[in-house]
Amino acid sequence: MTGVQSTFAGSLLAAVMMVAGIARGLSQEAVVPEEAAVARARALYAGRWKIVAIESDGEAKPGAAREVIVVNQADGAWTMTVDGLEVNRGESRIDPLADPPEIDVEITAGDGKGKVLQGIYEVTETRRRLCFRGEQGWRPREFRTQPGDGAVLVTFEKQPDDASGQ
Repeated sequence: MTGVQSTFAGSLLAAVMMVAGIARGLSQEAVVPEEAAVARARALYAGRWKIVAIESDGEAKPGAAREVIVVNQADGAWTMTVDGLEVNRGESRIDPLADPPEIDVEITAGDGKGKVLQGIYEVTETRRRLCFRGEQGWRPREFRTQPGDGAVLVTFEKQPDDASGQ
């Protein structure tokens, strides 16, 4: 190889490596915003939430004198208590970039163990709504229910982290 050929080959190799590095960086950048969005959504979603309203078949369901609390962890784990007794636990997966944001709630213990509820969610610092149908093959696209559609709309209010109000 002559000096010119060697210089050209070295330049070509450097260019290929640079393009490969840029492509790798772009693919990593494409993943990072999604991961960051999920982390932000998980942080907002985490906490202690009290059910304040339930609707199904297009009608509000009468509230019982029971306190239903769902505690969500930032890693997706959750537990549900009724009047202080644990009745369910599970895992959730969210896609905050979907329109509307999507959630899959898997029940790993308690009533409904093994079921996966497909739904949509919206969350603020003080209020959260979930609309889901369950395992019947479709995910709601809006926050409402209609007679016979099998969808359930649940509204939550954020609660203090413990009984002392802290």
